[in-house]
Amino acid sequence: MRGEWDQGAHVTIVGPTKSGKTHIALALLELRSYAVVIATKRKDPLVQALHREGYEVVRDSLKRRITWTQDGEPLQAKIVLWPTVKDGSGILARKRVQAHVIGEALDWLDEVGGFTILLDECMYLADSLRLREQLGELWYSGRTQRISLIACAQRPVMIPRLAFSQARFLFLARTGDKADLERIRDIASVIPREIVEETVMGLDAGAHEFAFVDSEAGVIARVIAPPPEKRGR
Repeated sequence: MRGEWDQGAHVTIVGPTKSGKTHIALALLELRSYAVVIATKRKDPLVQALHREGYEVVRDSLKRRITWTQDGEPLQAKIVLWPTVKDGSGILARKRVQAHVIGEALDWLDEVGGFTILLDECMYLADSLRLREQLGELWYSGRTQRISLIACAQRPVMIPRLAFSQARFLFLARTGDKADLERIRDIASVIPREIVEETVMGLDAGAHEFAFVDSEAGVIARVIAPPPEKRGR
């Protein structure tokens, strides 16, 4: 995948908590020069871990915090966008702040292009923060803008359809749920759907096993994701 993952190609990773999906996502980010991780939890040990690894934590406007070199490259190459929410603020107030800050950032990233964006809580961003339309534009225009989305969710049914139809690479954990399998059928792949479903249903969930799908090359394989380690996932 290292040599085939062009900037602008999307990745979707689906699996339950502690299945290894965040580990996969962060390993993929290590292949990229410019990355933004969008964090939404009130307390998130992943943010602190990434900060120790050199990521700059931005709590407000991403556009105003980024500076550029004379060569036109962003000086802050690895960023965690973690909107500031005042202590004691309620759920609705927190969501309003997050929707504004993250929505503004997505518009700016679409304008400048060239970044890989990790959506660690894709369903929350799309539905709770009502950013589905903006994310949809990024899934559609990713190749043109050289923007890659890495979208993560716990179940296939909990993620927008575009995360399947517009992704080149997918990592899918085991599921036998009918609704999940129906959503998996949205994968735009030359691989017969029956083969994808049979592979996903036959995975060993306890072994952190995923079905890896290259939807363009027509490749499907069973891979093992190392268990969560020091980053807190």
